[in-house]
Amino acid sequence: MQGKVDVSVLSIARILLVLTPMLLIGTTLLTLIAASVKSVKEAQSYMSLLIMLPMIPTIFLMVSPVKNALWQFTVPFLAQNQMIMNILRGEAGDLAEWLVYLGAGFGLGALLWIIAARLYHRESLAISA
Repeated sequence: MQGKVDVSVLSIARILLVLTPMLLIGTTLLTLIAASVKSVKEAQSYMSLLIMLPMIPTIFLMVSPVKNALWQFTVPFLAQNQMIMNILRGEAGDLAEWLVYLGAGFGLGALLWIIAARLYHRESLAISA
């Protein structure tokens, strides 16, 4: 039994839309790391953890595949994986899944952005040696 993969222009556009909240979350996490560490070595240790984050849901799904549930679309990297797999299978997903995914992704990205902005307003960051 062969599975078909949908690689049409519309599905690629949907995948790019799915990746947009992850772009915001990723860049704000990098900004948070840059604003909160005191040395390059400390930043490098956080980077190795940050690189592992997107892999965790994929490994989890390989070991224990689950059916899609609406709550899964609130978990950042798990939701991204589920959305991309749905798109590649040719399943458009319903409006609720898209709204929950985009709302949770952009909401988390905005929260991290606010935290990073507050960290950059610290006086100690400007005076650090």
